[in-house]
Amino acid sequence: MGYTLGQAARAAGMSKTSIFRSIKAGRISGTKDEFGQWCIEPCELHRVYPALTDVTDADSTAEQAVTGSATGGDMALAEAIRASLLEQRITDLKAMLDDMRTQRDDIRGQRDAWQRQAETSQRALTDQREKAATAAKQTWWHWLRATA
Repeated sequence: MGYTLGQAARAAGMSKTSIFRSIKAGRISGTKDEFGQWCIEPCELHRVYPALTDVTDADSTAEQAVTGSATGGDMALAEAIRASLLEQRITDLKAMLDDMRTQRDDIRGQRDAWQRQAETSQRALTDQREKAATAAKQTWWHWLRATA
């Protein structure tokens, strides 16, 4: 089942006029049905224009209900669908937040490990310098005693 001109425009984030001009210019192909409405295959549309949203019949019903052009029964169904979608989105966002917190904790652990390694290296370097300075002092005094 293909898009109508309006659905194609919403799916591509463009105006109906722009989609119609693309059909006339031959950039995308479309056919007219028996009622004179354009039928554009989604793969043909998205070959030229990237998809912004997925236009389905459920989305159209929910959109009609939100705009107030649907009947009372459809309004309740649309609200139930909308609530379900919002709950799913909240669940997805919570999962993303948990993943980000886990990543943050991993990064902090790595940072602390690198900091400990740097401090250990710094201490080892300082110890080597102190030993070298002490060894040089001993050599100097040893040389001085030998000459006297």
